[in-house]
Amino acid sequence: QIRHLACGLPSVLIPSPVVTEDHQSFNAKEMADLGAAVEIRDRDLSTRDPKRCVEPGEPAPRRAVRLEYVIGELLYDPEVLAGMREACLEAATPEAAEEIANDVVSVALAARRRGRGRFAFSR
Repeated sequence: QIRHLACGLPSVLIPSPVVTEDHQSFNAKEMADLGAAVEIRDRDLSTRDPKRCVEPGEPAPRRAVRLEYVIGELLYDPEVLAGMREACLEAATPEAAEEIANDVVSVALAARRRGRGRFAFSR
């Protein structure tokens, strides 16, 4: 999902309900809260027409969402897509990997100077 931000790619995210510690839901919510994505809960997806999703004798669902409707609405609303794209780019931190790598190297070098480890590299 981070690569979507860096590329300015608006997303429709459907987190899996069966992943460890529900990390996908957390990430999808964060991106949706930023305005960079639309989050649809798996349990809210429907294959039936929302106007006809309640059959006689069935309880009414909390919400019924058809993925193709959500995607269609986004594709036909260039202003919404542009806003999502802008939100992606504002939230992106393309230099994050380099910053993390630099931090790791700094910690390793500090440990080496204190004599707490041997490393095969030098700086």
